[in-house]
Amino acid sequence: MKSINKKLLTLLVLIQSVAHATTFFERPFPETVKEAPLVARGKTGASISRWAELNGGGRRIYTYTEFQVEEVLKGSLNGARNIFVRELGGEIDGVGMQVSGTAQFRPGEDVVVFLGDRVTSTATSEIVYEMHGMMMGKYNVDAKECLSGAGLSAATHPALRGADMHNHHEQKESQKDTSPESKWCMDRLKELIKTQEAQDKLQNNAVISPTPSPVVSPSVNPMTNVIDSDQAANQAPALQNTPPEAAASTWAYILVTLGSVMGVLLFIFWLKKK
Repeated sequence: MKSINKKLLTLLVLIQSVAHATTFFERPFPETVKEAPLVARGKTGASISRWAELNGGGRRIYTYTEFQVEEVLKGSLNGARNIFVRELGGEIDGVGMQVSGTAQFRPGEDVVVFLGDRVTSTATSEIVYEMHGMMMGKYNVDAKECLSGAGLSAATHPALRGADMHNHHEQKESQKDTSPESKWCMDRLKELIKTQEAQDKLQNNAVISPTPSPVVSPSVNPMTNVIDSDQAANQAPALQNTPPEAAASTWAYILVTLGSVMGVLLFIFWLKKK
């Protein structure tokens, strides 16, 4: 009985700690892609739940899913081909923690996943990456190389709309758009990522390397082959600027000359007094 109560208490604490962790809102798919640090395609393997120690003390259950990387579409996995993707929640020894909105994986799925940064896990020594966006970060790839998932408008999960699960199928069918523009397939996704990366590169270059001011050459009067007088007047100060070193030398010469003159005058005044 004590064991059951302890497990129940642990479960209640875990549920309370993640009660506010699954707030979603519907957004355009390109924005979801842009915010994902890493995007990769591959095959899923087995999933296992393990306890993970927290930095501030305590622990939580995480589910780790094997992922065999076939192609990195965005970011870098530093050459890793076999990784684990991690999500909060799972069940261990009768203690379960279910988090609404997590992605559900089955072994052998062909999927595109959005990943966050690599995490150091005390539960495993394998390479682990956090899922980015929970269920909004998993998309199945069909035989026609097209995507399906909760983050696409034609397959929006009812939890994002507050819909009744019983009516989810009817709503999904009514919202389905079969036009080519509505489908997100691999070629279109790759092109989107390529375009977004090019735009980010242009913006970064514009911030780091501002465009220098153009040098304006003086216009020449074709009739007289001389520089316009107005421009000559504007350019004259720039041509006559004195370098700082030359200015310092001039002042030194003036001070020495004044000192010499004052010395001579004082000597003459002394002779007259004598």
